[in-house]
Amino acid sequence: MCEENNFAEKFKIVHFFDFVRWNQDDKKDPYSLNYANKNYSNDVKLLAHWLAYITDRQMPFEQIWDKGGLIFSEIANDFITNKKVDCILPNNEDSYFRKVTGKKDEFEFVSHIKYENLADEQKNRLSRYYSEDELKKLEKITFKSRFYTDDYLCMLYTLSTLEKLKCSFVDLIAKIISNVISDENIKDKVQYCVLGIAYFLDRLTYNRDENFNGEEIKYFYFNNNNKRVTHDNLEEFINKEFNDKTQKRTKSIMDDLNKNISDLLDGFENTSRKYTSMKRTWCALRDYLKAKAYYPLLKEELESKLPYNKYIVKDLFDENYNHKNACKWLELPGDVWNENSTFRKCITQNRKGKLGAVLRTQYKKEEPEQGYPEEFDTTFDFVPRMCEKGNCEICPFAKYNCEKKFDESKFGMLCVKSKGRYCPLMLLYCGYFKECDGDSCELIKIIQTEN
Repeated sequence: MCEENNFAEKFKIVHFFDFVRWNQDDKKDPYSLNYANKNYSNDVKLLAHWLAYITDRQMPFEQIWDKGGLIFSEIANDFITNKKVDCILPNNEDSYFRKVTGKKDEFEFVSHIKYENLADEQKNRLSRYYSEDELKKLEKITFKSRFYTDDYLCMLYTLSTLEKLKCSFVDLIAKIISNVISDENIKDKVQYCVLGIAYFLDRLTYNRDENFNGEEIKYFYFNNNNKRVTHDNLEEFINKEFNDKTQKRTKSIMDDLNKNISDLLDGFENTSRKYTSMKRTWCALRDYLKAKAYYPLLKEELESKLPYNKYIVKDLFDENYNHKNACKWLELPGDVWNENSTFRKCITQNRKGKLGAVLRTQYKKEEPEQGYPEEFDTTFDFVPRMCEKGNCEICPFAKYNCEKKFDESKFGMLCVKSKGRYCPLMLLYCGYFKECDGDSCELIKIIQTEN
């Protein structure tokens, strides 16, 4: 069995991949939602993005961003404009969440804006989901996520809680940061800002209400009869039980907001769940901290809402080493790709627990100058193209694996070393368009390092 070594180099490799991921030489931004109106406010765009991630399960994310994103941006704009959750109540005839025509007790998300009234940019992102004949007849956009009942409840609780807290999505984030700043026990403000935002946003939307003894309070997806809420009993649940349950959730969140945040988060860290099983929360927060489509929006809003604490905003969005200052505290969102057995064996001999936990341990041990655990989320693009295809001979990770399958001559045959051309290796590795850096390429330097 190999020793656990060379993690500093592995962090360097994944840092190179991740930097390219977020800085591709490509005019199209695959991470930006297909907003119904590109002139929506920052707050609307950020909330719409949060709602979209709620539905990001076992579906191509492009379909969620293109079709669902358009509707979710309308919902976010309606909610922020009117400050009421009525816009998604199913018994409201103008709701964005309605029964499917001709199908009893089935629901879907429906746009208000008509397809014909959309700009060409929005239409282009939608056209691939319809045939030419369907586009000619298309009136409004519909979207149904794979787990739409649970997703809908998450959205309903999210907006209802914000309504009862009388704050916007960004207001809540600003409140969390203010609590961190005012807590004299906290030395690393950036760390607790990141963990605090993750904790409260997860509480806002998902089934995360548990006391610090680990006893879960099951009043989220279940009705008072301990029966799971499905599309069959959804309306009955909303009419009879939902308001009482959302009142309890809101009170619980408000109680936490009034606690000493260092004690709260330290106590949470000591629970059995800690920060695990928060995949969609970490993905969304990652986007807010470093995706070009979102972090400038959040930064601008926080600078406005925290005029006397701009230093913390500057620290949170420090762009050095791919926003490492804040993003090093993000956990790796666990998914099928970073838990892929082939990739896992290449990265570590440790088979216990999630890869994210192993990476966090190694990160604390190595304290690498470049790279941090969340950057391993590039496996989303890397593993299907490399590990699933058995392309170990040209894989830079394989050089630092004990089986030594890496073939530097094959790597060299694919490396053009010519500025002004795209890198064939990055296109093969992850599907990323990256202009060649010639002899100054960081990946070449890593590959040529002796181990």
